[in-house]
Amino acid sequence: MDGRRMRRTHGHGGGHIPGHGQNLTVPGRLTKAHGHTLRDHRGNDSKSESSDHDRGKYFHEHVRLENTFQLNPCEDYKFSSKQMERAMKDILDKQLSETDYNGKICPTVAANLSSLIKERAKEFPWKRYRYVVQVVVGQNSDQAVQIGSRCIWDEKNDSFACVTFKNKTVFAVAACYGIYLE
Repeated sequence: MDGRRMRRTHGHGGGHIPGHGQNLTVPGRLTKAHGHTLRDHRGNDSKSESSDHDRGKYFHEHVRLENTFQLNPCEDYKFSSKQMERAMKDILDKQLSETDYNGKICPTVAANLSSLIKERAKEFPWKRYRYVVQVVVGQNSDQAVQIGSRCIWDEKNDSFACVTFKNKTVFAVAACYGIYLE
C-alpha cells in the first residue's frame, strides 16, 4: 500500500461505538481516530488538532436501550379516563368561561386548548402512553352537533376521555386518546 493505515468500516453509518477498537468513517467527513489527529474517509491526516473535549463534534455515540418486553402497563400507571376528564374540564372552564364567540380566533383557541390538554396529560404518571388530543370550538346558537371518531386500538390498555363545555356563545368538545406504546 502507499503508507496509509487501513481502517475497518461497518455498514452504512458513521460514528465511534464505545468499546470497539475500530475506527468508523463517513465518506466526506473528518473523523477523529484514537489519537488527536483528524482523518478523512480516505485515511488522510488533517493538519487540525483536536482535544478529547471536541469528541462530540466528530463522533455520534449511540445509546442502545434494552427492550423491557413489557406489553401491558402496571395498574398504577394506566390511563385513567376519570382523572383526565377532570383535568380537561378544569382547562376548558378556565380558558372559556369568560370567552365570547369569535370565528376568527376559534382555530387558535382550539389549537391552544389542545396543547394545554396534551401537556396536562403528560404530567400524569402514565408511562409509555402517547396522546392524541382533538378539540372542536364553535358558536353556541342552540344547534345540534354530532361528533364521532373511530380508532383501532387495544381495548385492554388504550382509552380516552371526552368532555364538553358550553356557555352563552361558545361550545367546545375535547377528546384525549391515550394509546399505550408497547
